Formats: sequence, C-alpha cells, structure tokens
Amino acid sequence: MENAVNERRLRIVFDAVDLGNNKKALQEVEKVLKKTPNLKTGLALKALALIRLGREKESQQIINELEKDPEDDSTLQVMTYCYRELDQLDKVCQIYTEAAKKMPGNEELLTQLFMAHVRVNDYKSQQTVALQLFKAKPKNPYYFWAVMSVVLQALRGSESKDKQKAKVLLSLAQKMIDKIIKEDKIEAEQEVQLYLSILEYQEKYEEALEFLQSKVCIDKFPGAPITIKIEIYKKLKKWKDLMSLSQELLQEDPDRWDYYQDYLLACFELVKEGDNSVIDLSFNFINNILKSNSKVRGPYLARIEMHKRMKNNNLDPDALFGDYQDLLIEYFSIFGNKKCCVNDLKMFLEHLPVDRRSELASKLLQDTGISSTTLPQNKDQLQKHICSLQISRLCGSHSSLSIEHLQALYSALTLHYEHSFSAFGKDLLSTDIGPSDQYSILAAHIMYDIAIKSNSSYRLIETLHFLNYLLKNSPSNFHGKLLCLQIFHILGCAMGAHKVYDSLDIKHIQLDSMGYLHCAHLPSTALATLSKPIYDQTLKFFTASYKDSLEYLALSYKYGSFSKLQEFMDFREKLSNSLHYSMVSVEALLQEIVAFNGTNQQNYMQFQNMKIEPNEDRIKYEELTDNRDLNVMLRWDPIRNENNESLYDKIKDIEKESFNQEVVLLRIRSTLLRIVASSVELINTPYRSLNTKEQNGHSSNSSVEDGDESHKILIDTWDEHFKLLEMLNYQPTSSQFLVNLLPSRLHVILQLPYNKVISLLGKFVYNLWMSSEKTKELGNDLQQAFLDLKSFIENLEPVSEASNLFYYRDLQAKFIGCVEIMSLCSFVLSLCYEKCNHNQAQTTSKKKKQQTNSEVKENSKQITMKEKVSLITEIIRNLKSALNTAEKSLEKLKPLKVEKNLNEYLASLSINPKESNKTNNSETTSVITTVNIDIHTIFDENYQQSVKEISMLIKDKLKLINVK
Repeated sequence: MENAVNERRLRIVFDAVDLGNNKKALQEVEKVLKKTPNLKTGLALKALALIRLGREKESQQIINELEKDPEDDSTLQVMTYCYRELDQLDKVCQIYTEAAKKMPGNEELLTQLFMAHVRVNDYKSQQTVALQLFKAKPKNPYYFWAVMSVVLQALRGSESKDKQKAKVLLSLAQKMIDKIIKEDKIEAEQEVQLYLSILEYQEKYEEALEFLQSKVCIDKFPGAPITIKIEIYKKLKKWKDLMSLSQELLQEDPDRWDYYQDYLLACFELVKEGDNSVIDLSFNFINNILKSNSKVRGPYLARIEMHKRMKNNNLDPDALFGDYQDLLIEYFSIFGNKKCCVNDLKMFLEHLPVDRRSELASKLLQDTGISSTTLPQNKDQLQKHICSLQISRLCGSHSSLSIEHLQALYSALTLHYEHSFSAFGKDLLSTDIGPSDQYSILAAHIMYDIAIKSNSSYRLIETLHFLNYLLKNSPSNFHGKLLCLQIFHILGCAMGAHKVYDSLDIKHIQLDSMGYLHCAHLPSTALATLSKPIYDQTLKFFTASYKDSLEYLALSYKYGSFSKLQEFMDFREKLSNSLHYSMVSVEALLQEIVAFNGTNQQNYMQFQNMKIEPNEDRIKYEELTDNRDLNVMLRWDPIRNENNESLYDKIKDIEKESFNQEVVLLRIRSTLLRIVASSVELINTPYRSLNTKEQNGHSSNSSVEDGDESHKILIDTWDEHFKLLEMLNYQPTSSQFLVNLLPSRLHVILQLPYNKVISLLGKFVYNLWMSSEKTKELGNDLQQAFLDLKSFIENLEPVSEASNLFYYRDLQAKFIGCVEIMSLCSFVLSLCYEKCNHNQAQTTSKKKKQQTNSEVKENSKQITMKEKVSLITEIIRNLKSALNTAEKSLEKLKPLKVEKNLNEYLASLSINPKESNKTNNSETTSVITTVNIDIHTIFDENYQQSVKEISMLIKDKLKLINVK
C-alpha cells in the first residue's frame, strides 16, 4: 500500500522531468520528501532535477549518499540518468555491480550491468557479465553477447595492440560459436553473420567460403549478401569463380556497375596469369548484354572500361572496340540527356590523350545540334548542351581563353539560362531544381576565372547578382547557395555568408561534414553575434550525438545487430575525434573570453565556469579525423593542368595538406587558450604561498609548483609550434578555381605578432608571479610589442580598386587578429593589476604595525610590489594606446561600394527579370528556406555591423583596463 502511494506521488515528478519542466519537478519532489524524507527514488529524482537546473554541487551530495546503498530498480534507473548527465558513466557500473551482488542471478540487473559496461567500452567486464547472464538464463542472445565482447577485445581492446593475444581471442570466439553449431543451437542470421565475420578477421577465407555454402548458413542466413562471396573470392584469388559469379549476376541485373568492375577485375587478373582467351570471352559477353539491353548504361560503360584496361595492359583494344574517343562520343549520343552523363565520362577522360581532348569537346558540342545562333528546343537537347559544356571545361577548353572570350562565354550562358528558364522552368515546385540551373552554376565558374585573370572583386559581385537571380527562380538549388557562400567568404562578407548558410538549413551530421564551409572563417570576422549561435548549435549536436551513440550500442546488443555494432562504434569515434568539433570547441571558448565585458571579478567567475584545464590538453591530435565533405560543391575544372599533372590527384594532396594545416592551427589555438588559463591560474595563486617559496627555497604547496612547471612548459610549447611552422613552410591553398579550399587562418596568424606578444605575456606573468628580476625587462619588451602592434594597425592599407581580389578578406582577418591579441592581453593584465594593487594595499596597511614585512625581506634583486603595480600600469597604457589606434582605424575596413542593384545588373545582361511562377503550397514551401539578400547593400551592412561590434569590444577592453 505504501509503495503504491509513493508511486502515485512520484508520477507527477516523473511527468515533469519527462517534459523538461525541472523547476516543477523539484517543487513536486520536495513536497513528496517532506512526507517521506527517506524515499530513495524521490531523492534520486531531486538530484536529477538539480543537475538539470545547473546545481550540480547540491545534487552530488545527494548522489554520494544514495550510491552507498541503492535499492529498488526505479532508484537505480534515475541514478543512471544522473550519472549520464554528469558524464560519470563508470559510476553506473559500480551501482549495478553492487545491486547484482545483493541479488545474484537477477536477469534485469545483470542486463543493465552489461549495458553499463557497454557504455564505457569495458569489453572484458562485458564478457564476464554476459556469461553470468547465460548461466542464469541460458538464452542465445546472452551467449553471443559474450562472443561479441571477446571479438571486441581482440579488435578494439588493449589486447588488440598485441597481435598474438588478438589472435588467441579471435580463436576463442570462433570455438565458442563452433560449440553452438555442433549442438545445433544457432537461431538467428545475425549469429551466422558474426561467425562469418570472425573467420574473415582471422583471414580464414577457405573456412568462410565452406561455411557460406553449408546447410546451417543456407537455412539460417538465406539472404546472405552476395558481396560476402565476392570479397572472399577476391581474397582467395579465385578469379574464374569470381568471373562466373559476376556473369550470373550481370545477366540478372545488366546495369550494376560494381558487378562489371568485379567481372573485369577477374578478367584481367586471369590475363596476368597468362589466360588471354578471356579477353574474347569478355568482349562477346559484354556485347551480348548490350544487344539485349541497349537502353541501360552499364554495358556501354563496361566497354569503355575494358578498352581502358586493355590499353593499360599493353593490349590492342582498337581491334575489338574501335577508337576510344568514338566510344565516348557514342555514350554521349545515347545518354547525354541524363545528368549522370558528365560524371560517367569524367572517369575516362583522363585516359584520353591531351591533344585529342579539345577535339572531343568540339565533337560533343556539334552532337547537341546547338550553335551560336540556335537554342535548345526541348529538355533533352538542353541537358545535352549543358553536359557538352561541362565536359568541355573538364577537357581544359576554358583554360586557354582570353578574358574577352570568357566574357562572351559568360554572357552566352546567362542568356541560355534566361531562355531555358522561360521555356522549360515554369510551373515547377519550389523544391524542384530547374533544368537550366546548371547554366548559371557553370557561368559562376567562368566569371570566377575572369575575376582571377583581371584581379577584380567586382566580377565576383556580378556573379553574386546572377546567382541571387538564380535562387529567386530556384530557391532550393543548394549548389547555387554553396557557391554564394564561398564567394561571400572570398570577399570577406560574413553577414552575406551567414544568410546563405541559414538558408541551407544545415543540421545533424551535416554540421560536421559541411560546417567547415562557414565555421572555419567565422573567427576572422567581427560578428560574434552571428558565430556564437552557430558554435552553440554545433557543440550541442556533438554532445547529444555522443550520448545518443552510446544508446545505439546498447540497442545493437539488445536486438542482436552485431553487424551494425562496429559501424556505430566507428561513427562514434569519428564524431568524438572530429577536427571540426575540436576546433569549434576551442574557438567558442576563445570568443567568450575575448567578449568578456564585466568587472574583473565577474570575468574571473565566468572564466572559472568554463572549466579550462591548462595543465592538460584533452585533444588527441594523432586520432583526429577529417570529416569534411570536400566534394559537396560541383566542379568541372580541367582534369589536367598546364604542366600535364592530374588536377584531381593534386587536389587530394591539397586536401591532405589542408587537414594538416588545420591540425597545426588547432594546436596553436588550443595552446593559446591554455596559456591564458594558466596565466589566470598563476595570478590568482595565494601570494603568501609564493613568498614561502622565495624565502625558504622550496614550495609548501605541490599544486603551486606544478603550476609553475606547467606554465613554463606551455610557453615553450607555444614557441615550438611557431618554430615548427617556420620549418614546415606551409603554403596557402591555390585560388585558381572557385571551389578550391580557402586558405587556412594559419597563414594570417603567422603574419601577426601572435607568437611574440603571447609568449612575452606568458613569461611576464610567470616572472611577475615569481617576483623575478627579469620582470622589468619582460615588461619593457611587452610595452614595445604593443607599440609594434599599434604600428602594424596603422600600416594596414584600406581596400581600393587596385587591391588584390582577396585583399579585403585578409585585411579584415588581420585587423580582427590584432583586436583578439589585445583583448586577451587586456583580460590577463587587468587581473594582474588588480591582484598586485590589492597586495600593495595590504602591504602598506601592515607597514606601520609590522616592520618585518615580507617586502622588506625580499632580495634586492627581486621586484617590489610597488614596482610591479607601476610596471603593469605602464604596460596597460601602451595597450590602451594600441586599442585606441584600432578604434580610430575602423574606417580602413570599409569595403568597395557596390554600384548596381540586381535589376540594373540584369538589365546590363539584357535580361528582363520576371516574377517566378513556382507552385506554392504549404507542403513545399514549408521545407525550403529562400535566400533574400540585397547584394547592393549587404557589404555595407556587413561593414556597419562589424564596426559596431569591434567598437563595442574595444570600448569594453578600455573600460576593463582603465587604471589610474
């Protein structure tokens, strides 16, 4: 009866927690606890509500009492939620271990204990608990939980580093399943699949093939993917079997490109073994498929691929297939009206001799039936024309054109777009991408080529106008939005880029794979009001996904999805080791420190709440993963450059170096953050403990000594980063093509006095803390560094018509970098001044009463407290001077004026903009975010907002360091 009453009372609390109404949950549980103060479930719910209200210290006291003797299942479950919120998952294992000891053999408790070990990746404990479960309740799932735990020990546990131990563990896992097979107790296909995986891990491919054809596998796993057998044949080099199997599969499905690749792989491996007869067999087989399936792409692509492979193997393909170029033209003639045609042919263009590529481009254009005086008459002809133009660019036809010819091509493409939109783009849904939109995307690439050759920013602004027109007609065209985002960042217009980014509606995993397109450039802008929400959204995704992924692992065991288990684990590791996640985490913290605008006490309290660990860099740099989707933007840039180097091979090298540069940038930014944190920690160390060290020659406080050493190591690490960069001599990424990766912020940091100023600041704080004789010298150096920084700002040249295309972006990044350096120094030096001033006041008040004052006893070479205050005051005056100079120089950030609005620009192209007749209904408009940007005014708006935020930031810093 009492339990039923308590359960009814707590139901209101559970409901409030589920709805996220934590204040109400706390109020209701307090009422329950007044009547039954020892109700453990109620106490656990109170702790959970307190955690979610941010009162962790209060909740921890309750949890500490509860974990001594947790009783019922509901209390354990609520405590589990508490530990998850506190990120103390190991404690969940502890409480369920204790509960399981009190009730041995309890299936529910052991299951929860197993899942708790899953969440902390304790594979050995998983195995132990799973076997206990199987002993208590002999069920197959529990047994296979144990098997899977053994497998994970071999593949991911500490034993995985020892090949011999891993081999033994995999052998054990195999024997465990062998036992079940002999007893005829296999029940599910996932159990069979796990056994096959274990054999593959051990490279026992013969056994795997034999088992795949066994009665057990056929009965329990009838839907075994054919890819398993294909991969086994490849591993065993059973090329004839692979060829026969691929033939059977292709006869059933003649359009499967992956089957053709396996078929041709087997064919040419047999050729290498001396069996040339397979060439004729393969040729006849592919031709027969083509005759009976002339409307599918597979056999046509297979012929081109076979021709290419024969050429690579020094065989004569022309005798069988004819000319390579003719095969490409034939394919284009049949499938040129499909959007996939370009990507299909792109695979083979590189194998066409360079001197024949322009010829191919001309023939494909002729095949479309469109000339300089004709226009597409239907959608098929339209798509074929677009395809021929894209292939022409891939062949390098645009690279050699003059600015005048490129301009003519651009004008032609804009008119083709306008005509085709009027003819074929009407009455489409707002979620549809128009059939002529690719003309505009290609035109944007052409205009970028003109901008690079003429070194003109105005050319890119024209491109923005035209892309804006495209997006008015096709609001869902994300390719156009991505190009707008790229161009706005090239031109240094963060506000325009942000509006485009918002319209892309990027969410979930895209925040990791595509977030770099915008987030990587935000620290170089002054728009903290824009970047903070994006940082918060991104970090919230990573935090939530990390926690959710733990549940995916638990669910994989629950439903026996062993094949998915490792996929979820890989996914979780990629997220937790994401470069983008680490970078955003560091940048968000630095931005918050830079933006501090309260008193010293308020700033210090806010800083403490950030919980930065200066002595420990938690980022695992060697394990960082590059999750960027680097192929998200369409590109048809030439497959070979002027030096006949493969552009796409070069792009891979550039992408790899870009990742390496971003990792180095992350190291620098993380070290910068830790130096600031370490400096603040030193400044707020009790002064008395420092005097003890000076007078007695040792420290009575080990944490003080640790801080002493770690701070020096941090400064050394900071200097080493820049020495390494000087040695590596990284170069900015090429700006040759529109969709190339933009240069890393690393290069701007190297042009600014980050290394000198931050190193001096760190050394100054350390020596000030030690009352070292070097303090004055370092203080003077720091003053000079601020004078140099002031001169650097004064020497920045404003943008002009003669400026480099990327100049404004670099100018803005340098200016913001200088402001960031001064802001971080302001925060640290203001704390130094307040601390020393306070200590001086205390010393002065004691002098009359106590002649044996600590300052009297100081070594004559050591700096006195009065001298410290005076020195910091002088340093701050120079810093204020630099800040005032920055405020006066804001006018330099003014961009070039955009002369034309959209209608005026379109009129110059002889385009008369019309209202779009897109179908608008609630189902389509609700899922699309339109771009509404006035290119004519957005650059000035960006400037005005930047000036406003920088000016406010500088005023806050001047107020913070306003010393007498």
